[in-house]
Amino acid sequence: MSERPELLQNNNWPLARKLVWVILFLCALAVFAPGYFAALRPADGQVFDFFKEWAAVKNRLAGLPVYADQELALQKHLNLKLSNPEGFFDRYNTHPPTANLMAVPFAWLSYQPAHLAWNLTSIAMLCLIVFWIVKGLEIQMTAWTTLALVTLLLACDPLQQSLIQGQPNLLLTLLIVGAWRAGRAGNSVVSGMCLGIATAVKIYPAYLFLYFLVRRDGRALAGGAISFALITLITAAVFGVDAYRDYLTVVLPSISDITNNWGNASLLAFWERLFDPSSTSTQPLMNSPALLQISVWSSWLVITALVVISVWKTRAETFSNEGFAITIVAMLLMSPTTWHHYFIILAFPVGLLLARYQPHTAKRWIVNLLMLALAISPRVAWALLIPTQKAAATAATATPWQQGGMLALPWQSLTALSYQCYALLIIIALLWPDLKKSSGEDNR
Repeated sequence: MSERPELLQNNNWPLARKLVWVILFLCALAVFAPGYFAALRPADGQVFDFFKEWAAVKNRLAGLPVYADQELALQKHLNLKLSNPEGFFDRYNTHPPTANLMAVPFAWLSYQPAHLAWNLTSIAMLCLIVFWIVKGLEIQMTAWTTLALVTLLLACDPLQQSLIQGQPNLLLTLLIVGAWRAGRAGNSVVSGMCLGIATAVKIYPAYLFLYFLVRRDGRALAGGAISFALITLITAAVFGVDAYRDYLTVVLPSISDITNNWGNASLLAFWERLFDPSSTSTQPLMNSPALLQISVWSSWLVITALVVISVWKTRAETFSNEGFAITIVAMLLMSPTTWHHYFIILAFPVGLLLARYQPHTAKRWIVNLLMLALAISPRVAWALLIPTQKAAATAATATPWQQGGMLALPWQSLTALSYQCYALLIIIALLWPDLKKSSGEDNR
């Protein structure tokens, strides 16, 4: 059995601590709540990522290709045109066909109400995620810990960005936490099925099957294959086989150059910013395709080796919290793109660390700093550490961090643009000692 997480002793908070959290809550409410209200429903004339899924369903109903040009979809379904044709805009829906299924229940609504309905559904999923983690890790919740949790969620920029964009991050988090919950209960088939659906929605969760592969859990792998096949068949029935053909032959080639980006916290982006001159917003350390390939593949192999070791060491356990959490973090490092709003997927690893380390201990302060690094918008670091290029900052540039508004030098790429990548690596380092304790307990 794995080491039982220590419960958070929050029943006897001193008065000063309670007052601090009341003040923090009121500040968070004043600063962040308006943004959340605005995020729930886009204003007229605004479109965000959820438009891609909603438009895909509308395209299908209108007899258009599911992956039709997004400008055409804007004109067809919203009677809108781009206000700034030179600004950033995805020409195609970049999400896999199965991701479009999440908009099917809202197809009868116009775009803004559909986005609102999806966000309310996402908030309901968030509540279930928190409930499963609190119950599964046996975290004691009181009125004061609940107040602290709500305060942290209000200040969580990845959560707000997920709602602004209408992203499926909370759906993926629900499926991943569901896989953990089913695995702990010994139901490997259901665990694999959850990950199979998550893989169909966003592809990169396929990395989590490495956990079950190392453990030689054929039931989980079979469950994943079955659910992936079934959800793919349902998607093909709803959107047609042509949707998959267009996604593979048109959409994927169009997004092959987006990894070297400001907000990408993946290992691939880290090395591209140092050795690939293709981006106009970063100055590489040197132009070296060979060093880029060596660095990328070496780091991928090292991270994957750490995952394999962590899972193998705990294979005697029914289910390893630490091994699965490390695999989740590694998944984000290994993904070609890891945008800021993806960090909501770290709900279980962060919850595990909070459950492990008591308040006011050295490691708990490290966890708190990591949460801060992942929760705040990276634009704060960009604005502080990367000066605006006056020649590029025109009136058309709404914010200085937009591509073209700044030029990051190598040292800035290693700091302002990479600190969240480092935070992911530190999470693995913090989980590792507990992994050894669990393994040692099982060997006694």
